[in-house]
Order: sequence, then structure tokens, then C-alpha cells
Amino acid sequence: MSKKSGLVVLVSLFAGGCAATFTSNRPKEVTLKDTYDPSAVRDAAAHVLFRAHLEVVAENDRSLSAAEAPCGYTIEYRDRGFVVRAAPLAPRADGLIDGRCLDTEDKLAKHIVKEVERPARLAVKEEKRRRRAERTAA
Repeated sequence: MSKKSGLVVLVSLFAGGCAATFTSNRPKEVTLKDTYDPSAVRDAAAHVLFRAHLEVVAENDRSLSAAEAPCGYTIEYRDRGFVVRAAPLAPRADGLIDGRCLDTEDKLAKHIVKEVERPARLAVKEEKRRRRAERTAA
């Protein structure tokens, strides 16, 4: 491959990587392994939004909404799971959404699951530590 053709390939890859890709929108539905108090799911979602530097712009008894250009996110929560919905702040005529919004939607869902399950994981670790301390003391 000549230098010129290599440069063309590199430029085309770079240009393709920077352009927004648009896909059809679909909500991210997550079912949790255990039943949790909806307020615990809400607190976990709010914490994840805060850590992602997304400001909560609306809240009601079962959902949180946050926005960051070019997307808005709504998290609907309940005791056995939650739904993360991404929506463009400026809707397109064809109904498609920027792929980066869907990537963020997936990341938010993953981190909310971790945050909801964190207290249980910490309790298991503490119990193991307590048992280990009892065995070594005996």
C-alpha cells in the first residue's frame, strides 16, 4: 500500500469515526434479580445521573428525567426493574436517534444495576469478613 492510499484510508476511518450514526430508538428495559424498594432504585438512578454529570430536570413518583445535548433520558423505575429511554432533544423527521445517545443509555442502565445491587454486595463482603474474623479469633 502506498503512502497516499494509506492516508486516504486513515482519513476515511477518522471521518467515519467522528460522524454521528443514527439508528432506530428502543428503550433499554432491565429486570433486576431481586425485588427492591422503588425508592432504592430511584436513589441509585439519581446517584448514577449525578456521577455521569447529568442534571435531573424533572422528577415524579416513578421516574427521573435528565438531559445533555443532544439527548434527553428518562428513567422509569419500579421494584423489579427499570426502563431507560433516550430521546433526541431536537427530534428528527425520520424518527432516528444518535447512536451516542443509545450508548449512554446502555451505560446508564449498567451502572444503575451495579448501584442498586451495591448494598447487598457490601453486606455479603461484611458477613464474610465477620466470619473470617470469628474463625481466626477462635
